[in-house]
Amino acid sequence: MSPQQLVLVLNHRLRRDILRRLHDAGEARSPRELAALLGLDLADLAHHVAVLRAVGAVRPTDTIFESGVSEHFYASTLEADGGIGLVLVATERQDEGS
Repeated sequence: MSPQQLVLVLNHRLRRDILRRLHDAGEARSPRELAALLGLDLADLAHHVAVLRAVGAVRPTDTIFESGVSEHFYASTLEADGGIGLVLVATERQDEGS
C-alpha cells in the first residue's frame, strides 16, 4: 500500500474506528460483529471493511459457513504496518471529540 492510498483510506473516521476496534479486540471480527459493536448497517460496514482489505489494512483470517451463509472474519494489520498505527494515534483525539 502506498502512503497516498493509506492517507485516502484512513481519511474516513469510520475506517479508523473499525481498525481501532479490530486492534483493541486482539482477535478477528466479522463485519456483522463490527456492525453490531458500532451500531451500523451491515452493508455500510462491509463496504468499509472491503476498502480496508483492498489496501491491506485488514486481512482475512477465517470463514465460517452456517445455514448456507458464509461469515468472513478480518484482523487488523496494525502491527505489520507502522503507518496505520501512526495515523490512528495522530487522529485519536480528533475522533474522540466527534
